[in-house]
Amino acid sequence: MPSDPTPPVEQVRDGIWLRQLDRSRDDWFTTQLVRLLTAAQATPLRTLFPYTSHNSLHFSRCSNYPFTHDCPWIWFSPEGKFITYPPHTSLVLQGNLADPSPALADTQNPEIAINAAVEALPASWRHVWVGTVEDDPADNSGRI
Repeated sequence: MPSDPTPPVEQVRDGIWLRQLDRSRDDWFTTQLVRLLTAAQATPLRTLFPYTSHNSLHFSRCSNYPFTHDCPWIWFSPEGKFITYPPHTSLVLQGNLADPSPALADTQNPEIAINAAVEALPASWRHVWVGTVEDDPADNSGRI
């Protein structure tokens, strides 16, 4: 039996963005996440795949876990604080508060946090694909 064709990147990405923007939950996490994602809509971050982890918004160049870890990420709090961090220096580890790089922005304005993330995008940010980091069509080694 033939396998289903892989849907276009745009279709997969749009579905992921819509799920992340779900406004049906009425809690601080969803409120802050929607503020960030709304600010990101008109930026190059819109071409990436968003995912969340431990009160933070991350962006990946691939659609599925394990994700790429070469894009900036934003930690956020119930009090409305947004802190933008560059990717982890190893590019193999996901950025996290246990081992953060110096902050790029520390603000209560989601647009400022998003703009700092845009400024820190890697040169390869336009290269996106459906699948995991190991499925990168431009790199057979499975590394980013």
